[in-house]
Amino acid sequence: MKIQAGLRGVAGVYVIRNVVNGKVYVGSSRNVGKRLGGHRAQLEGGRHANLLLTRAWIKYGPDAFAAELLERVDAPSELLVREQAWLDDLRPFGDRGYNILEVAGSNAGWRHSDEAKLKIASASAGRVFSPETLERMRQAQQQRSPEWRQALSESLQESEAAKAALEKAVQVSADKRRGQPAHPNAAKGASEWYWSLSEQERADFNEKRAAPMRGRARSPEAVEAARAGWHAMEPEKKAALSEQRRQQMTGRKLTPETIAKRQETRRRNDLLRKESLL
Repeated sequence: MKIQAGLRGVAGVYVIRNVVNGKVYVGSSRNVGKRLGGHRAQLEGGRHANLLLTRAWIKYGPDAFAAELLERVDAPSELLVREQAWLDDLRPFGDRGYNILEVAGSNAGWRHSDEAKLKIASASAGRVFSPETLERMRQAQQQRSPEWRQALSESLQESEAAKAALEKAVQVSADKRRGQPAHPNAAKGASEWYWSLSEQERADFNEKRAAPMRGRARSPEAVEAARAGWHAMEPEKKAALSEQRRQQMTGRKLTPETIAKRQETRRRNDLLRKESLL
């Protein structure tokens, strides 16, 4: 398929034309060049959503098609309005083209202004699909071949199988690492990376790690390892982390359970200090 040059980044309404029989397909995009490239890739790969265009591509071949810009549209909110105007003008349905729906639609993702919504509504007001159009739409859905349906089913099954295999591989890898000492350079590299983050990035990272752990009881070994890591930390880093935690707790209302746990921790630490002085 020959695509008009210079359309990369151009917003507007485009047409894909069958130069053999004159049938056309009309669409719109914020990036016409990229969109037409996507059409060509999907048609070549046999995965285009438009069954009519796909069949014509197979029958006539890629060289029978040419794509070009019909109208440049600078305001994104006007794209559907202008596409609808071209649909009404060219009527690329049935024997005249490959469009299936007679009303312009897009998944561009922006929010249209109230004015644009009124224009689209007025352009479509009172539109009633003819029995022939409704029948073509119904047939387009029913004419999915058993092979196509089977291929879709297998693709979904493969996706689920791939997801399950990935989850299993991650679990196996975690099981292998669990209980094994980390390489000395790993801890050093992680520490350097952590303290290279900004204060807000460290706070976000700490919150992300702490969220799954809330409400879980830590083993005595984990508590001891955390205590040892805290005492081995450099003074300036310890002060920075303490200040960060203090800011996180400012204005935060503690639950009675948390208050009781902290009181018990303080009491236990006081006993340990007293024992060390004896």
